[in-house]
Amino acid sequence: MPRATVVLTLLMMLAAAGGAGGAEPAIGGRAPAEPAASDPAASLEAAELAFAASVAGRDRERFASFLDEEAIFVGQTVLRGRQAIVEGWSVFFAEGGPRLVWQPEIVEVRADGLGLSRGPYTLTVTAADGSESTSSGSFTSIWRRQPDGSWKILFDAGCPPCAAAARADGGAGP
Repeated sequence: MPRATVVLTLLMMLAAAGGAGGAEPAIGGRAPAEPAASDPAASLEAAELAFAASVAGRDRERFASFLDEEAIFVGQTVLRGRQAIVEGWSVFFAEGGPRLVWQPEIVEVRADGLGLSRGPYTLTVTAADGSESTSSGSFTSIWRRQPDGSWKILFDAGCPPCAAAARADGGAGP
């Protein structure tokens, strides 16, 4: 077989297998993709997936690159500013630390460059005895599109499932 045919065959096999490495891990079965620049919602969704991949990959620097300098994260405590958020989330970057995965289900973008992403998260913590506990909830993030087309997080909040969701699953109403 000619060398060009072998190379072409190998490239086609790599493409069929999902690429030649270097791609970010898939979150919730969806891998970040390069969206068309003309589709801001797809661009924001790709940014959210890449942001999630930075935590799944325990990549502190990549995580920090998605944060606006004055970002605010609201959870059990309120963290203000990139440095405080990175320090507050340091447990997620430690080997053996908790695993946090999420993916957007809703992505909306305004004409002025503000965007919202919302979806489910799952947090898994491994105890010293090796047992795991898992909790889940939802997150909401507010992003601002940068002049270069990238996105930075301004606000982020996560919370466990709300009481209304529990009632929708058969619980008592108000």
